[in-house]
Amino acid sequence: MTGAPTIHEQDGLQGVTPGRMNVMRGYLALCTVLVVAAELAIAGGAFSTGLLLDGAAVLLLFSNRWHVAPGGTQAPPDALSSACAVLALLPIMRLLSVTMPHKNIPEMGWYVAIGLPMLLVLIPLMGEQERLRTMLRIRGKVLSQGAIALLGIPLGMLAYAIAQPKPLQDGPLLNNPVVAFIVLTIFTGLMEEILFRGLLPDAAERFFGPMTGMLGASVVFAVFNLGGGLWFAIFALYYGFMFSLIVRRTGSLVGVTIAHGLLNTGLLVIWPQVWG
Repeated sequence: MTGAPTIHEQDGLQGVTPGRMNVMRGYLALCTVLVVAAELAIAGGAFSTGLLLDGAAVLLLFSNRWHVAPGGTQAPPDALSSACAVLALLPIMRLLSVTMPHKNIPEMGWYVAIGLPMLLVLIPLMGEQERLRTMLRIRGKVLSQGAIALLGIPLGMLAYAIAQPKPLQDGPLLNNPVVAFIVLTIFTGLMEEILFRGLLPDAAERFFGPMTGMLGASVVFAVFNLGGGLWFAIFALYYGFMFSLIVRRTGSLVGVTIAHGLLNTGLLVIWPQVWG
């Protein structure tokens, strides 16, 4: 009797030789280094260099067939194509945020303008696989997910103590904590949790193992938070990895998504008004 196909069977990794697997791992590692280098350049003020590196990363990731399978003799496994597509979303997100005409959009509107197109891509990607799709549901006890969500309040206070951003200048509506919470939970919390705690570690796990996948995704998440300073990036590494462990334990993104929304609402709206 034939059972259900395994993950490796579905993605074409079953039977891949160790040598070819190492080639694919090296390819993904090289592309990740390019993305990280681009973030470091942008955080250091070298925007042109960062954008060039991001562009190179996108081109390299979307041309994986020609680099990993020279001459088209053997198509890359689905797992590699999926991992490249997910990883390419990182430089695309940065290119979108850097090139956006910020002066014409209220500050809170930036998150909508960047988060909306990203969500339109991320949610269908999550929906392609049942084990990822279930992460968008509450799994386990509602009270435990609620307790996880409330972690966002002290994390938001700590984030503000580290970064101390200035209050937003968007007027009373978008500075309303309830409105800000809805916007930030959907367009930063949900978007980033799907990417950094769902798709990215899942893709990395297939090639590097679960712990390396979670840690690697958390490091990349921290690098993308370097705009808040080195200490804030270290803080992002801490809570990002903690969120990854929670998601792995509970199988749900719901609690950490709400926690992320509360964290960002406290960081950008509530605590700057209270202590700023």
